[in-house]
Amino acid sequence: MKNWKFLALMFAVASTVAIAQPGTGHRGHKGGEKANPEARATKMTETMTKKLALTAEQREKVGKLNLSRITQMKEVKKVYGEDKESFKAKVKAIQEDYRKEMKATLTAEQLTKLKEWRKELQANRPQKAERMRNKDAEFLEGIE
Repeated sequence: MKNWKFLALMFAVASTVAIAQPGTGHRGHKGGEKANPEARATKMTETMTKKLALTAEQREKVGKLNLSRITQMKEVKKVYGEDKESFKAKVKAIQEDYRKEMKATLTAEQLTKLKEWRKELQANRPQKAERMRNKDAEFLEGIE
């Protein structure tokens, strides 16, 4: 009888420890990268450098802009997360400032590429959501 209780206790402790492991969240996303503004800004800047062929000077400016925007957005979410009206207004102001600075930093050709890339990302969102729903449905069918 003692062995069963001991095993049940060990299973409970092991399960709790396994669930609390940092690094992966919902669908395998790395929680650390998502929570770390510097890592997010660096990744975004690297992607923009490849997509828009940024110069070294532009890369530095865009990196600072990305970090500033991500940091500000995180702070606004923390402060105004419950107040949707104030949250939207603050986010809109942050985005407008970001766009102004990007326009001042990028060339006309790079801005055109950026707009096209954004449209492409927006067009792929519904498709990505549908793929994820299909994966979830396949997973659930496998369980039943």
